[in-house]
Amino acid sequence: MIDLSIITVSHGHKKEIQRLLRSIREKNWKVKFEIILVDNLPPHRAAIVAEKVFPEIQIFKNPKPKGFAHNVNLGIKHSKGRFIFLLNPDIIVLNGLFDNVVEFMENHPDVGIAAPMLLNPDGTRQVSARKFPNLWIMIFRGLGFDRIFKNFILNMDYEMRNLNIQNGYIHVDWVTGAAMILRRNAINEIGKFDEKNFFLYFEDVDMCYRMWKSGWKVVYLPNIKAIHEWKRRSAKNLFSIYKYYHIVSGIKFFKKYGLNLKNPREGK
Repeated sequence: MIDLSIITVSHGHKKEIQRLLRSIREKNWKVKFEIILVDNLPPHRAAIVAEKVFPEIQIFKNPKPKGFAHNVNLGIKHSKGRFIFLLNPDIIVLNGLFDNVVEFMENHPDVGIAAPMLLNPDGTRQVSARKFPNLWIMIFRGLGFDRIFKNFILNMDYEMRNLNIQNGYIHVDWVTGAAMILRRNAINEIGKFDEKNFFLYFEDVDMCYRMWKSGWKVVYLPNIKAIHEWKRRSAKNLFSIYKYYHIVSGIKFFKKYGLNLKNPREGK
C-alpha cells in the first residue's frame, strides 16, 4: 500500500524540478510513496529532466497550460496514496519530512489538512499559515500596502505572525498549497479542488475553508520543516498577470461565500 502520493505541478520549472527530485532521492524514507508530475508547459522540458532523475515518476503532460486546481485534481485522480502531499517545484525536501507528516496524520484522524513550516533559503520562517481573508485585508494587500506597511496590525493579524511556534501543532484557518498534505478520506468527502472558480490562487484557501465547514481540522506543523524559494509573483507588480489572477480569484472567493465571511474554525 502506498502511504503518500506526492504531486507537483511544473510550469517551466526545469531546474526546480531537478532539485526537488534530487532532494527526495538522496534521502532514506520509511513511508512508501509515489511521485506524480503534471507538466503544464510545452515543450515539457521539466518532464524530460524528471524522467532522468526519478525514472519511476508518473508524468502527465498538458497540451496547453491549465489552472493549478485542474492540474492538482489530475494528479489526485491518478494517485493511490492514503495521503496526498502537494509540493511546489521550488520546495527543497529536508530529512524526515515525508515520514513525519504521515506519522502526524495517522495519529490525528480528525485532521484533513496539515502543512510543515516553510523556511526561506536563509533559514528564516515564511508566512505560510494565515487567517481567512476579509474585504479590508484584500484591499490592503491588493494595493500592495503589505509591502510598505508590513508590520501594520491588520497585516500582521492576517499573516498570523505571532503564532506560538513552539507547540507541536497549531490549528489555523488555512495553509498555503506550496506544501500541503491532505487526507484522502477528507477529499472523498468534500470533493477535490474547485477548478471551476479558481484558475490560479485561492484554491488552497477554498479547500481549507471547506475542510473546516465539514468538520475536518487544518493544522500547521512548526516542528516539521521544508525550504521554499518563494517567488511571490503576484506581489511584485501591481499590473502583472499574476496580480490579475489573484484579484479575480479573491473576488470569486467572496462571491462564493459572501462578503460577510463566517469563520467555520471559530464557529462564527
